[in-house]
Amino acid sequence: MMKFRTLSLSVLAAGLLFSCTGDEFLQEEILETPGGTYAASLFEKGHIRVYVDPGTAAKLEQGGAAAELLATKSDVLGAARMERSFPHAGKFEARTREAGLDRWYDVWFEQSVPLTKAALSLEQIPGILEVEYRPVAQKMYDENTVYAAVPAAAPAGMTFDDPSFSQQWDLYNDGGTTGKAVGCDINVVPVWKDYTVGSREVIVCIVDSGIDCTHEDLADNLWSDPNRPGVHGFNFMDNSVNIIAGEHGTHVAGTIAAVNNNGKGICGIAGGDAGKGIPGVRLMSAQIFKDKINGAGDGAAAIKWGADHGAVISQNSWGYPELDYVPLSDRMAIDYFNTYAGFDENGNQVGPMAGGLVVFAAGNEDRNIGPPGSYEGALAVGSVGADYYKAYYSNYGDWVDVAAPGGDYKKGFQILSTLPDNKYGLMQGTSMACPHVSGVAALLVSKLGGQGFTRTMLWSRLVSTSRDISQYNRNYPVGGLVDALAALTAGGTIPPEPVGNLSAQTIQSNFIRYALTVPADEDDRKAYAVNIYYSKEPIDEVALIPYKTILVGEADAGEELSGTITGLDFETDYYLVCDAIDRIGNKSGLSNQVSVRTGANHAPLITTDDELSFTLKSHESRWLNFHYTEPDGHGIHAELDRGSPADTLFQILNMSQKIEVNALRAQPGTYTATLRVFDDYEKEASLSYTYTILENHAPKASGTIDDQVFGSRGEVQTVNLADIFHDDDGELLIYTTSSSDNDILNLHVREGMLYVTALKFGYGVAMVTASDARGEKVSVQFKTLARDGSRSADIYPTTVTDGILYIRTSAEQSVSVQVFSETGTLVLEKSLSSAPFSPALLDLSTLGGGPYCVKVTYGGETLTQNIVKL
Repeated sequence: MMKFRTLSLSVLAAGLLFSCTGDEFLQEEILETPGGTYAASLFEKGHIRVYVDPGTAAKLEQGGAAAELLATKSDVLGAARMERSFPHAGKFEARTREAGLDRWYDVWFEQSVPLTKAALSLEQIPGILEVEYRPVAQKMYDENTVYAAVPAAAPAGMTFDDPSFSQQWDLYNDGGTTGKAVGCDINVVPVWKDYTVGSREVIVCIVDSGIDCTHEDLADNLWSDPNRPGVHGFNFMDNSVNIIAGEHGTHVAGTIAAVNNNGKGICGIAGGDAGKGIPGVRLMSAQIFKDKINGAGDGAAAIKWGADHGAVISQNSWGYPELDYVPLSDRMAIDYFNTYAGFDENGNQVGPMAGGLVVFAAGNEDRNIGPPGSYEGALAVGSVGADYYKAYYSNYGDWVDVAAPGGDYKKGFQILSTLPDNKYGLMQGTSMACPHVSGVAALLVSKLGGQGFTRTMLWSRLVSTSRDISQYNRNYPVGGLVDALAALTAGGTIPPEPVGNLSAQTIQSNFIRYALTVPADEDDRKAYAVNIYYSKEPIDEVALIPYKTILVGEADAGEELSGTITGLDFETDYYLVCDAIDRIGNKSGLSNQVSVRTGANHAPLITTDDELSFTLKSHESRWLNFHYTEPDGHGIHAELDRGSPADTLFQILNMSQKIEVNALRAQPGTYTATLRVFDDYEKEASLSYTYTILENHAPKASGTIDDQVFGSRGEVQTVNLADIFHDDDGELLIYTTSSSDNDILNLHVREGMLYVTALKFGYGVAMVTASDARGEKVSVQFKTLARDGSRSADIYPTTVTDGILYIRTSAEQSVSVQVFSETGTLVLEKSLSSAPFSPALLDLSTLGGGPYCVKVTYGGETLTQNIVKL
């Protein structure tokens, strides 16, 4: 009997997380599980699954026993409830009991109760044999969805008319784009053409977020409950039949069975052929996730539910990314699907396969374990990019059974599929690789299924015929690449007929164009690929001779296949011969032999319409545009011998290139730079240009800024800085400002105008600095005064402590000042000169302390102010 134990204090101490906030400690609860110790945050709160003995199970089903049992632990668990993990299965209840799934019960209790404490309490209840923490399931993708536009129509000559099929490299990879390797796909197109596009008899249960059941490219391939029309699955999060569309589940569904040849969106692997009225496989939605909602429904229960409702393939792009073990209830659910899918309640095979296939994503943590996929009862799927190499994220190891395209955005290629609301988009992950295998499995069952066809036969075909890609992944095994045609035609022994009518000619330089007739194949209808061997000597044996493999693709037997071979030596005689192979490597005899002579290599050509000798002021820059011609059709690359740091070479685009000459990056002087262009074989062409960078002239202050007086708060005055500053080089100067007191003044410059705003009354000093592009600068300073404009003069301070009284007028002028004692006697009289920034100073040092009245007369106006002299 397996029991979970609470940890010793020493183990617990090793798993504590501390917070240095006074004397408080934050403790991360640590759980002991069959796979080791883990943080409790990886598991569901307030939830433990238990396995009970048969007697206890019988009591629990009679009603009331669960409440009675839990009542004994209410002091620990608080308010708790208990229910079967795998609900009563109706007509399938007998086999549910035979598999022991009726004895699993979920116990729900208050989330504040530590899981270890709850587990220890439950262990002590008689009849409970196992206590299982429930890990939180996660989707196996990187959660970055890139929406993709759908072309108006499919390119001519495609297998189906779905507009975006040409973007599905995972289904047909011709290697036509840098970063893609020819043939790195699931090889499904020949299966569509010659064998099957899917069958309505095959049901795939997608355990994931919900499928968009109204999607234009999915709705026709949905399973419907025969007893409840319009019901397409079950929602294990809400415990209802209401399926809520999710991005992840909808994307997975499209890869398996988006409707083919309907003029919409993408192709599905087993999506039928709408143009011919052939439906695809049916998709069943077992929802365990919701978009943007944490947590998950019960994946184990969802897997079993699929078997009880007619599915023979269970598609699972989810897992436990931080665990190293598979919970027992999950393993038992997988075993149930493997054993009972395809059978009725009496043990008769009623589905297209005897037993079911549970397919799991291997996981995205770049590690050598990935539950539940690592369980031997599940078919684990690793992920490759468009070049046969393991995707950077994919888990790996000998436990990974097979690989499939899952995308690798670091190399530029992800998986295109359906998204909710009739949209389409790109995702990556073993989540995306997994449905490729489920789709291929669905195709095989569609064609080969029937009485006596078993899950073991299906498993063997998928794994044993997968393509060996170990040369790309020697240290990180991800399984062989799943191959739909090879899996379907496994066991063929007859090689293709020899290639007919091989011909070759030089089309330019070292480009040879070949043409040949596609040979037939008795047991595969036509050859899968052709190997073209080429040598400088007549060919008697092909061993060790270089060759190029060309996929036959869409061409039929008897049709012409043509292409080019390059990379050959120039002005050299070559001999060519070829053979044909089928998908599992059976090889034909050799074709006729032909010879051809390659041409000469020619240097690229460089042209420009720009002047190649010019002068720049010290702040200027100039763009030079160059155009290339490569007469032999080779690739080119460019280098720049810079004259100075001013020169920058930009990337070649459409045989054109730009060079920027930026004078700011170099010192004054005359320089010469040379642009060199090379073809793939280092044949060179060059072109030079010369430029002179002139001396820089610092900006000058050609004027001054008048001191400014403001008569109210918020008043704004402007200065045109073009009247103040000048640059002999004609530069557009950059202005910065500063103030002695930012509480008094606000300064900013916009489009060459200085705006000065008085924020409050007071005196300030402001400065404007003009800078050119090289950092040369000049500054102008001015004074500001903000005062109450309703008074024509200011007399201050009203309490005189140092013997000096100030009289400031709003403009420069003479003033007459009289000082009277509190008895009205004139005690002092003066004539003074006053200005806003040079107030008159009246010396009161000869007067005794006390109150006085000051009268200031100017311009026919008199202002009176009471003061006190101390």
